Amino acid sequence: MGTADLEAQTSPWSQFPGSPSGTTRHDDVYFIDQNTGWSVRANGLIHKTTDGGTNWALKLTKSGTHFRCIGFASPTRGFAGNLGVGSYDAAVSDTNVLYQTLDGGDTWKNVHGMAEAGMTGLCEMDIFDTDRIYGGGKMRGP
Repeated sequence: MGTADLEAQTSPWSQFPGSPSGTTRHDDVYFIDQNTGWSVRANGLIHKTTDGGTNWALKLTKSGTHFRCIGFASPTRGFAGNLGVGSYDAAVSDTNVLYQTLDGGDTWKNVHGMAEAGMTGLCEMDIFDTDRIYGGGKMRGP
């Protein structure tokens, strides 16, 4: 296939019409079933859908935060990681690394101890079960 053929192709991907807006991309999306999911965005936004992504409700706006990852250990207990200060996003001023919800994403609170232990950001997480959650540090930082 030549370059002209590649340029003539259209992308098979499109954004859902009701998808959250505010940045050019979702930093992470996590679904616990075919209907219930969450999206995190660079400008401190967490959205939730209960209809498979057709409609999204804003659940948190956290100024100075770049939510980079999200995951859930159960339908009610979830975590969202902040990219942190000193990353490629100069707008980040929030030094809290990890946030937790215990009510399905309606409210979010800082998980104490992460920043105090020296973590400066969180780019990725894998949740295996309610007792094992692994995270990866931020790009360009410890």
